[in-house]
Amino acid sequence: MVRRVLLACGLALTAPAFALRRITPAESAPDRAGLEPPAGNTVSLLLAFVITLAVPGAGFWPLLLLLADGPILALVRRRRLSRA
Repeated sequence: MVRRVLLACGLALTAPAFALRRITPAESAPDRAGLEPPAGNTVSLLLAFVITLAVPGAGFWPLLLLLADGPILALVRRRRLSRA
């Protein structure tokens, strides 16, 4: 139950960020970097939820994936900057 609530909260934070970017003019819309943290958080929560469903005995351990969210996003940004 707790994981479903966390997942719903993550989606509730991500959806408005993407909607805002879509409806605002390009010059005043938030950049992609502003959308990555909520989207990354939601993906981590979704992965934790799927792992919990697949391995019911995992308890709250899959929520540790939320700690990996920041370093993974930093890696993605670094790779994007090295390509540019």
